[in-house]
Amino acid sequence: MRDYSSQAMKHRRGSSRSPRPALGITLSLLVIATVAVGLIWLSQRTEDQAVSPVARPAPTPATQVTPPPPASARPESAIAPIQEVPDAPPNHFTFYDILVKNEVAIDVAPAETREEVIAKQLKSTLVQVASFRNASDAESTRVELLLLNMQARIIPASSDNGGWHRVVVGPFESVRDLESAKDRLAKNGHDFLQIQVR
Repeated sequence: MRDYSSQAMKHRRGSSRSPRPALGITLSLLVIATVAVGLIWLSQRTEDQAVSPVARPAPTPATQVTPPPPASARPESAIAPIQEVPDAPPNHFTFYDILVKNEVAIDVAPAETREEVIAKQLKSTLVQVASFRNASDAESTRVELLLLNMQARIIPASSDNGGWHRVVVGPFESVRDLESAKDRLAKNGHDFLQIQVR
């Protein structure tokens, strides 16, 4: 049963109030004031450090140093002749002319075009439709694919393929032929696997 009295409604409204906005404003002003005081303190501290003189070491008492004897008192073998320094050659850079005028011979065979690379990959690409232990089952699947106008063949069982007779379609002349064959197999309910033959 619900209580529709006005006192109950006032009590419910009072408990859902949010905290007073004055508290939020006070806290915000306190944080801003703290940041401002900190920045002022840091700026005065760096100014004080910039003005303070650098401490220099105290001078030590000088020791008696005897000056070198005059040049006339030295023996002639001790006097080194003054050599003249040669003039530096003028800055003349030729690398720009060399780069523009010269050709570099590269011994690289011309690369294959994209079409040639794809054609080479397609020659080794087959689509495996099924594999059977029994040769007669493989032959019936091959005939079914021939009726779909697909050039299917059987790879006979060997120790390399685990004793399975594989029914495959391919190789293909173009990527369009490969995709067309996969689409036709999917539409006729055949699972397939694209494989690369070495």
